[in-house]
Amino acid sequence: MKISPRQHGAFWKQKRDWSEYWDGPRGLRAPHRDAIVDALQPLPPFVSLLEVGCGPGVNLWRIQEAYPRADLTGIDVSPFAIDEGIRRFEHAHQHGLFPTGRIALCQGELPEALEPSADPPLETVDVVVSCYALAYLLRDQVLVALKQMTRLAAMAIVIAEPMSEPGKPDGLIHLGAASEFRYDYLAWFRQQDDWQVTSLMKLTVDRLNRILVAQRRA
Repeated sequence: MKISPRQHGAFWKQKRDWSEYWDGPRGLRAPHRDAIVDALQPLPPFVSLLEVGCGPGVNLWRIQEAYPRADLTGIDVSPFAIDEGIRRFEHAHQHGLFPTGRIALCQGELPEALEPSADPPLETVDVVVSCYALAYLLRDQVLVALKQMTRLAAMAIVIAEPMSEPGKPDGLIHLGAASEFRYDYLAWFRQQDDWQVTSLMKLTVDRLNRILVAQRRA
């Protein structure tokens, strides 16, 4: 029996054990996390970043390693993931592993938490990142989330998500019992007058089909 993206959202919200995202094959040194950090390197210098669907903050840990002076924020639907991330970052800070005072994690439903009416509203940042979070939203929700991400990002957006082949219709990707949306993000950004796609790379690890970088036009 296949489950809907809405049911998938409920699954992630209720998931309690997030340790595999730190210690397992998809953990701190997983290849797709390297790719996200690499995608940030060609961007102009930035001082603030928001991850949409941050889970327990593993990508933010990697990003802070590379950009220790940046202010980082993460938002996720799961309160258990947020608690896990806060615990790990506080432990790192207390033991001097690296400075973590610049990381803030918060729980919120997507896409509502990205909207200006959210309480409290998210602040504008230089860069917005999303890694396999939009795939679990419904189609209309994805479009709302993208719109709000472009509102919040002053400089660039990095998306590592299941993507449709360029030019093909949006659809569903069926993986086992899962039904997850995939979109033609390239086409969507090309329709935005004030954004340009500067990179689109294949990314085959962990079912992440592509990683896209879009930058705001000057």
